[in-house]
Amino acid sequence: MEVKASLTTKRLIGFLDLPPEIHHQIYQHCLVRKEPIDIRKMYISGSTVSGLGICTEEMSLLLVSRVVGFEALGALYGDNVFKVYLHSEGESSLKMRFMEANLRRMRKIQIVIPLLSASHGLTPDPTLWSPLLARLRKLSIVAQLPAQKPRRARKYFDVSEQEMKMWMERLETTLRYIAGQLPSSCAVEVDDNDREETSTLIRECLPSGYRKVQTLTGDLWFRRNDYSKKSGYWDWEHG
Repeated sequence: MEVKASLTTKRLIGFLDLPPEIHHQIYQHCLVRKEPIDIRKMYISGSTVSGLGICTEEMSLLLVSRVVGFEALGALYGDNVFKVYLHSEGESSLKMRFMEANLRRMRKIQIVIPLLSASHGLTPDPTLWSPLLARLRKLSIVAQLPAQKPRRARKYFDVSEQEMKMWMERLETTLRYIAGQLPSSCAVEVDDNDREETSTLIRECLPSGYRKVQTLTGDLWFRRNDYSKKSGYWDWEHG
């Protein structure tokens, strides 16, 4: 009597059969950088995104399928920290480089308050910033005040006492606006190089608390650590 062996066909396991947490780990490994992404260096054309510091092969995850692309976009824009300079150029970069859908995906932002004279405005556009800030899980603030020196010794960014007062008033208005838009669950970090005037103002404007940190952006601005005067990084200034 001939016995026919029953064959059990096993279905191959594909990427979409893996648990969501495995998907997320893969997206994190491929698409999330350790340091903030400077949006000024980004270039977006259709489905092509460059200037993120992420290689082309890893970015191709966005094109695997509609489902994978949708999940990968969530990690790319939701788990990376995007560095935005708080002036008109920074706002223009946000508006020009990101579609509305990807702005809604953002959850982590580093706001850099640039070293400009008091004549430059710091007032954020609420139509852009209010919904963006309201969705954040993490906010990093890097803030530096202009230096005050005697008039004859001033350089381009040095300001008078009156200009410093104007700067502080605008900075306070901006910080209170930011604090008023953040959800209570948002983790806030501040790098102000422990300058007394800035630290005092930030404590007053962020009563819910924050964590003091040292960032790579701050290291460059404040000439600390790897960017200190002794590091040799600034030797070019002296010819």
